[in-house]
Amino acid sequence: GKMYAAGWHQSMEAGKGLTFYAPKLGISPESICRFQACIDRFPMVAQLYAHGLCTLFPAGGKAVVDYAIDKSIPSFADTNLDGPSAAFPFANSLTITRDDFSNYQHRDRDEIQIAYGLWWPAAYVQTPKDGKYTYYQLHKDGDHSDIKGGAFLWGEYGVGVDFQRCSGLVEIYWRGKVDFHSTMASHSPRGVTRFGTSVQLTRKGTAAVARHWKNGGLRKRIVTANDRLAKIQRIENHGHQPKGKGKAH
Repeated sequence: GKMYAAGWHQSMEAGKGLTFYAPKLGISPESICRFQACIDRFPMVAQLYAHGLCTLFPAGGKAVVDYAIDKSIPSFADTNLDGPSAAFPFANSLTITRDDFSNYQHRDRDEIQIAYGLWWPAAYVQTPKDGKYTYYQLHKDGDHSDIKGGAFLWGEYGVGVDFQRCSGLVEIYWRGKVDFHSTMASHSPRGVTRFGTSVQLTRKGTAAVARHWKNGGLRKRIVTANDRLAKIQRIENHGHQPKGKGKAH
């Protein structure tokens, strides 16, 4: 399976302390445009998750928001950290999985114990240009029952969420840093996948933010999503990667 992430995390680049997840170097211009369109919608996405968590578990939602406000943690929807932002403080990290993703029992390395996620079935849409499955849409003609396995399991308690018995959008709250949990193996028919997502306040991400503010919050020490995209476009325009520079992570 595959896992992707969006939001703020500790930078590995010299002279930088805080970085926003963005595509690696070498992606196509079409992919750059898709990513830009995606991050433009992040405020609506963050609002959806915040509303869902605060509705399902009001005390948990309040804990995430209160911590983010108190520590000035930027939401994954705040892609620039440059001047005023319409993005309300919230979880710094959004993770997305698909294509029969699975993992072992583990505890998350989060700052607080609140984790919240959404799961839904989706259909691949074949592009007429090259025939590759690169787009996704809600699976209107099917449901979770089409995908075998993939339950979300809390092993030490012997309980879990069996998605095959669920319908439509599934939401779950769990104590990510407290309870061992995992996504079980699954098998999806051709042209179908199950998306799994979660929003969290990660330990390393919040620590990086704290250091950023402690060191004066200097703009030159952060790499925003737009910074990353601009770098990719400069390199693509020159037709090669500058000597001595590695891929962006």
